[in-house]
Amino acid sequence: MRRDMQRRESMPPPMPVRRNPAVVRRLRSVRDLLRQGSPLPKQDVGPELREFARRRFPDISDDVIRRNWLEITNCMDYAVEQQRTASPYQMVMELEPDGTISLSMKTLGCAG
Repeated sequence: MRRDMQRRESMPPPMPVRRNPAVVRRLRSVRDLLRQGSPLPKQDVGPELREFARRRFPDISDDVIRRNWLEITNCMDYAVEQQRTASPYQMVMELEPDGTISLSMKTLGCAG
């Protein structure tokens, strides 16, 4: 009996699960689409992401933005951080001929 009591005490309490009803509905609809053999629905491209990408590449399409969502988002987040901290480094996006975006860093020129 004592061993059972110790074992129960050492178990962490279960974490409460918080579920957003809208997210649950969206996940279920995507799951149902996949079960039917349909392709995944296209990811929404927000206006902020589209504007940031088109500042760098004016002719970029939404499909290319969707395909390179992670790279563009990383560059956008780093640009905000760079302005906030006055970092001497800048992240640069380069659009390859096959439609992929590669990221690189460059050093900003120092005044003085």
